[in-house]
Amino acid sequence: MIRCRLYSASHHRPQQVAVPTRCTGQVRFTNRYPYTECFFDNAILQPYVHNCIVNVHEGNNIYHYAFFFKQHCRLSINNSLPLEKDDNHGHGFRGDVMVMRVSTRNHNSFVNMRERDTILADWVIGK
Repeated sequence: MIRCRLYSASHHRPQQVAVPTRCTGQVRFTNRYPYTECFFDNAILQPYVHNCIVNVHEGNNIYHYAFFFKQHCRLSINNSLPLEKDDNHGHGFRGDVMVMRVSTRNHNSFVNMRERDTILADWVIGK
């Protein structure tokens, strides 16, 4: 299980959740493959999950985050997102978003989010 940040359309606030993962390889250098689909609603309407990597530069530090999301015009409006801009023609973001921290040693794997990561994730998702 890996801790991550979930911005669900069915909740009014983001929340920390533990995502089940599949681990392969040696214990110390294992790749972790999260099962993010279990937290997203409406699998029939939108069966696949989009993802992208976002790099946050803060001083001399670089943080890597993976964003997993569903977006469709018929999904529910996500009220848990602290959006500053309304890019969907006055209707808000439709769908769920999950943010995970990417490992610094292995960019194909994920690690638990810490308190500072949740603050940065909230800041990034509002942009």
